Amino acid sequence: MLFQLNSTYLLYTLPNGVVYGAALEGLIKLNPHAKIFNFNELKIENSQYSNQFHFSKIFEDTSHHSIYFATLFGNGFNVMNKKTGEIDNYPVDYSRVPKEKFMKVFDATQDDEGNIWVVGNTDVYEFKGLKKQLIKLVDPFQKEEQDSNYIVSRIIKDKDGTLWILTNKGGLHTFDPLKKKISPRLNNSLNKYKLPTYILKMECSPKGQIWLGSKTDIVYFDKENLHTVYIDNEVYHEKIKDGFSTMSLDTSVMLG
Repeated sequence: MLFQLNSTYLLYTLPNGVVYGAALEGLIKLNPHAKIFNFNELKIENSQYSNQFHFSKIFEDTSHHSIYFATLFGNGFNVMNKKTGEIDNYPVDYSRVPKEKFMKVFDATQDDEGNIWVVGNTDVYEFKGLKKQLIKLVDPFQKEEQDSNYIVSRIIKDKDGTLWILTNKGGLHTFDPLKKKISPRLNNSLNKYKLPTYILKMECSPKGQIWLGSKTDIVYFDKENLHTVYIDNEVYHEKIKDGFSTMSLDTSVMLG
Protein backbone atom coordinates (compact mmCIF):
# COMPACT_ATOMS: atom_id res chain seq x y z
CA MET A 1 0.00 0.00 0.00
CA LEU A 2 1.34 3.44 -0.93
CA PHE A 3 0.84 6.47 1.31
CA GLN A 4 1.22 9.95 -0.11
CA LEU A 5 2.26 12.77 2.20
CA ASN A 6 2.18 16.42 1.23
CA SER A 7 5.45 17.23 2.93
CA THR A 8 7.81 15.49 5.36
CA TYR A 9 10.37 17.94 6.70
CA LEU A 10 11.78 16.60 9.98
CA LEU A 11 13.06 13.08 10.69
CA TYR A 12 14.52 11.38 13.74
CA THR A 13 15.93 7.83 13.66
CA LEU A 14 16.17 5.75 16.82
CA PRO A 15 19.14 3.40 17.36
CA ASN A 16 16.89 0.45 16.45
CA GLY A 17 16.16 1.96 13.03
CA VAL A 18 12.60 3.12 13.70
CA VAL A 19 12.02 6.49 12.05
CA TYR A 20 9.73 9.25 13.29
CA GLY A 21 8.77 11.85 10.75
CA ALA A 22 6.97 15.17 10.95
CA ALA A 23 4.60 15.88 8.07
CA LEU A 24 1.79 18.33 7.45
CA GLU A 25 -0.63 15.48 8.15
CA GLY A 26 0.83 14.95 11.61
CA LEU A 27 3.41 12.67 13.18
CA ILE A 28 4.29 9.39 11.43
CA LYS A 29 6.19 6.31 12.51
CA LEU A 30 8.02 4.00 10.09
CA ASN A 31 9.32 0.62 11.23
CA PRO A 32 11.76 -0.86 8.67
CA HIS A 33 11.92 -4.15 10.59
CA ALA A 34 8.26 -5.03 10.08
CA LYS A 35 7.68 -7.93 7.67
CA ILE A 36 5.06 -5.81 5.95
CA PHE A 37 5.68 -2.11 5.47
CA ASN A 38 3.32 -0.21 7.71
CA PHE A 39 2.34 3.37 8.31
CA ASN A 40 1.26 4.56 11.73
CA GLU A 41 -0.10 8.04 12.25
CA LEU A 42 0.46 8.92 15.88
CA LYS A 43 -2.40 11.00 17.16
CA ILE A 44 -1.38 14.45 18.33
CA GLU A 45 -4.24 16.82 19.04
CA ASN A 46 -4.57 19.47 16.37
CA SER A 47 -3.85 23.03 17.36
CA GLN A 48 -6.79 25.29 18.06
CA TYR A 49 -5.04 27.79 15.80
CA SER A 50 -4.00 25.83 12.73
CA ASN A 51 -4.63 22.41 11.22
CA GLN A 52 -1.16 22.45 9.73
CA PHE A 53 1.16 23.04 12.65
CA HIS A 54 4.89 22.36 12.41
CA PHE A 55 7.26 20.16 14.38
CA SER A 56 10.36 22.09 15.40
CA LYS A 57 12.26 19.36 17.29
CA ILE A 58 12.21 15.58 17.78
CA PHE A 59 14.59 13.78 20.14
CA GLU A 60 14.78 10.73 22.38
CA ASP A 61 15.31 10.38 26.13
CA THR A 62 16.55 6.83 26.67
CA SER A 63 16.64 7.14 30.46
CA HIS A 64 12.89 7.77 30.62
CA HIS A 65 11.90 5.72 27.54
CA SER A 66 10.38 8.83 26.00
CA ILE A 67 10.41 10.72 22.73
CA TYR A 68 9.85 14.48 22.75
CA PHE A 69 8.08 16.46 20.03
CA ALA A 70 8.08 20.27 19.99
CA THR A 71 5.51 22.08 17.84
CA LEU A 72 5.16 25.53 16.28
CA PHE A 73 1.58 26.85 15.96
CA GLY A 74 0.55 23.56 17.54
CA ASN A 75 -0.31 22.28 20.97
CA GLY A 76 3.01 22.96 22.70
CA PHE A 77 5.40 20.26 23.94
CA ASN A 78 4.52 16.57 23.51
CA VAL A 79 5.98 13.54 25.27
CA MET A 80 5.43 10.02 23.95
CA ASN A 81 5.91 6.92 26.10
CA LYS A 82 7.83 4.48 23.87
CA LYS A 83 6.41 1.45 25.67
CA THR A 84 2.73 2.37 25.51
CA GLY A 85 2.64 4.82 22.60
CA GLU A 86 0.65 7.26 24.72
CA ILE A 87 1.30 10.97 24.18
CA ASP A 88 1.04 13.62 26.88
CA ASN A 89 0.68 17.26 25.89
CA TYR A 90 2.09 20.30 27.73
CA PRO A 91 0.94 23.75 26.53
CA VAL A 92 3.24 26.77 26.80
CA ASP A 93 2.28 30.27 27.91
CA TYR A 94 1.68 32.87 25.20
CA SER A 95 0.07 35.58 27.34
CA ARG A 96 3.07 37.90 26.95
CA VAL A 97 2.55 37.99 23.17
CA PRO A 98 -0.93 39.59 23.02
CA LYS A 99 -0.93 40.36 19.30
CA GLU A 100 -0.04 36.82 18.25
CA LYS A 101 -1.83 34.18 20.28
CA PHE A 102 0.03 31.13 19.03
CA MET A 103 1.87 28.48 21.02
CA LYS A 104 5.42 28.20 19.73
CA VAL A 105 7.99 25.77 21.07
CA PHE A 106 11.14 26.76 19.20
CA ASP A 107 13.60 24.25 20.59
CA ALA A 108 14.41 21.79 23.38
CA THR A 109 17.47 19.87 24.57
CA GLN A 110 18.72 17.54 27.29
CA ASP A 111 21.68 18.41 29.50
CA ASP A 112 24.34 16.01 30.79
CA GLU A 113 22.34 15.38 33.97
CA GLY A 114 19.31 14.25 31.99
CA ASN A 115 17.27 17.42 32.56
CA ILE A 116 15.06 18.59 29.70
CA TRP A 117 15.02 22.31 28.82
CA VAL A 118 12.38 23.81 26.54
CA VAL A 119 12.16 27.28 24.96
CA GLY A 120 8.70 28.44 23.95
CA ASN A 121 7.24 31.84 23.10
CA THR A 122 8.88 34.24 25.58
CA ASP A 123 9.93 31.75 28.24
CA VAL A 124 12.33 28.97 29.25
CA TYR A 125 10.89 25.80 30.80
CA GLU A 126 12.17 22.76 32.65
CA PHE A 127 10.36 19.48 31.96
CA LYS A 128 10.21 17.09 34.91
CA GLY A 129 9.47 13.68 33.46
CA LEU A 130 8.73 11.81 36.68
CA LYS A 131 6.29 14.46 37.88
CA LYS A 132 4.98 15.08 34.36
CA GLN A 133 5.34 18.84 34.74
CA LEU A 134 6.51 21.58 32.39
CA ILE A 135 7.67 24.34 34.72
CA LYS A 136 8.28 27.91 33.56
CA LEU A 137 11.44 29.48 34.96
CA VAL A 138 11.02 32.76 36.84
CA ASP A 139 13.24 35.58 35.51
CA PRO A 140 16.00 33.43 33.99
CA PHE A 141 17.77 36.49 32.52
CA GLN A 142 20.21 38.54 34.58
CA LYS A 143 18.91 41.82 35.97
CA GLU A 144 18.76 44.60 33.34
CA GLU A 145 20.03 42.23 30.62
CA GLN A 146 19.39 43.79 27.20
CA ASP A 147 17.84 40.59 25.78
CA SER A 148 15.52 39.98 28.72
CA ASN A 149 12.40 41.13 26.84
CA TYR A 150 13.14 39.09 23.74
CA ILE A 151 12.23 35.58 22.68
CA VAL A 152 14.64 32.69 23.27
CA SER A 153 14.68 30.97 19.89
CA ARG A 154 17.37 28.29 20.26
CA ILE A 155 18.98 26.14 22.96
CA ILE A 156 21.74 23.62 22.20
CA LYS A 157 24.41 21.64 24.03
CA ASP A 158 28.06 21.57 22.95
CA LYS A 159 30.63 18.77 23.29
CA ASP A 160 31.48 19.79 26.87
CA GLY A 161 27.86 19.89 27.99
CA THR A 162 27.61 23.70 27.99
CA LEU A 163 24.13 24.96 27.10
CA TRP A 164 23.96 27.83 24.62
CA ILE A 165 20.99 30.12 24.03
CA LEU A 166 20.15 32.41 21.11
CA THR A 167 17.47 35.12 21.21
CA ASN A 168 15.41 36.44 18.32
CA LYS A 169 17.34 39.72 18.57
CA GLY A 170 20.64 38.02 17.80
CA GLY A 171 21.94 37.68 21.34
CA LEU A 172 24.25 34.79 22.27
CA HIS A 173 24.17 33.52 25.86
CA THR A 174 25.05 30.52 27.98
CA PHE A 175 22.59 28.87 30.37
CA ASP A 176 23.42 27.55 33.84
CA PRO A 177 21.08 24.59 34.56
CA LEU A 178 21.93 24.57 38.27
CA LYS A 179 21.22 28.24 38.92
CA LYS A 180 18.62 28.28 36.12
CA LYS A 181 20.03 31.57 34.90
CA ILE A 182 20.97 32.94 31.49
CA SER A 183 24.32 34.73 31.20
CA PRO A 184 24.67 38.35 30.05
CA ARG A 185 24.85 38.73 26.28
CA LEU A 186 28.25 37.52 25.04
CA ASN A 187 28.11 39.39 21.74
CA ASN A 188 27.39 42.91 22.94
CA SER A 189 29.13 45.86 21.27
CA LEU A 190 32.09 45.58 23.67
CA ASN A 191 32.47 41.79 23.56
CA LYS A 192 36.05 40.59 23.89
CA TYR A 193 35.46 37.56 21.65
CA LYS A 194 34.85 39.75 18.55
CA LEU A 195 31.62 37.91 17.83
CA PRO A 196 29.05 39.32 15.39
CA THR A 197 26.75 41.64 17.35
CA TYR A 198 23.65 40.14 15.69
CA ILE A 199 23.59 36.37 15.23
CA LEU A 200 20.92 34.81 13.01
CA LYS A 201 21.75 31.12 13.29
CA MET A 202 23.45 28.86 15.82
CA GLU A 203 24.24 25.22 15.17
CA CYS A 204 26.21 22.52 16.94
CA SER A 205 28.29 20.18 14.78
CA PRO A 206 28.30 16.38 15.26
CA LYS A 207 31.56 16.93 17.15
CA GLY A 208 29.88 19.39 19.51
CA GLN A 209 31.45 22.57 18.13
CA ILE A 210 29.50 25.85 18.03
CA TRP A 211 29.02 27.57 14.66
CA LEU A 212 27.33 30.95 14.27
CA GLY A 213 25.89 32.76 11.28
CA SER A 214 25.29 36.49 10.89
CA LYS A 215 24.10 38.41 7.82
CA THR A 216 27.64 38.59 6.49
CA ASP A 217 29.75 35.93 8.19
CA ILE A 218 30.08 32.32 9.26
CA VAL A 219 32.10 32.02 12.45
CA TYR A 220 33.33 29.25 14.69
CA PHE A 221 33.47 30.14 18.37
CA ASP A 222 36.48 28.49 20.03
CA LYS A 223 35.34 28.40 23.65
CA GLU A 224 38.50 26.76 25.00
CA ASN A 225 40.83 29.42 23.61
CA LEU A 226 38.26 32.21 23.92
CA HIS A 227 38.46 33.50 20.38
CA THR A 228 36.39 33.56 17.21
CA VAL A 229 37.45 32.17 13.83
CA TYR A 230 35.87 33.79 10.77
CA ILE A 231 35.39 31.49 7.77
CA ASP A 232 36.07 32.56 4.16
CA ASN A 233 32.75 33.84 2.84
CA GLU A 234 33.27 33.26 -0.88
CA VAL A 235 32.33 29.58 -0.82
CA TYR A 236 29.11 30.32 1.05
CA HIS A 237 28.11 33.52 -0.71
CA GLU A 238 24.70 32.20 -1.78
CA LYS A 239 23.94 30.94 1.73
CA ILE A 240 24.88 34.27 3.25
CA LYS A 241 22.41 36.11 1.03
CA ASP A 242 19.42 34.17 2.39
CA GLY A 243 20.43 34.50 6.05
CA PHE A 244 21.80 30.98 6.54
CA SER A 245 18.52 29.13 6.19
CA THR A 246 20.55 25.94 5.59
CA MET A 247 23.46 26.58 7.90
CA SER A 248 23.02 23.24 9.69
CA LEU A 249 23.75 21.43 6.42
CA ASP A 250 26.77 23.62 5.71
CA THR A 251 28.37 23.01 9.09
CA SER A 252 27.96 19.25 8.89
CA VAL A 253 29.72 19.27 5.52
CA MET A 254 32.47 21.58 6.75
CA LEU A 255 33.23 19.44 9.77
CA GLY A 256 32.93 16.04 8.15
